[in-house]
Amino acid sequence: MNILDHIIELQAKYDGKVPIYKQRPTGEEWTRTDVNVKICTNCEKAWEVITWEGGRIQYYLDYPTIGKERKTCPRCKR
Repeated sequence: MNILDHIIELQAKYDGKVPIYKQRPTGEEWTRTDVNVKICTNCEKAWEVITWEGGRIQYYLDYPTIGKERKTCPRCKR
């Protein structure tokens, strides 16, 4: 397979939602932390739920906030 065949194959798997470079060879989206991180509307800290650690909440003090989903964190909900 040459490079052109590879590009054509990747474009065939592109579904219009996920950029090709962020897809697995099967066409599925890679799991990214960036998708799971949210910005708290009250404290303005970035946070995410770590599912493989039993649902533990991880907070990030210095995380880019541009384009992230805004949602109140569990700490501020209490």
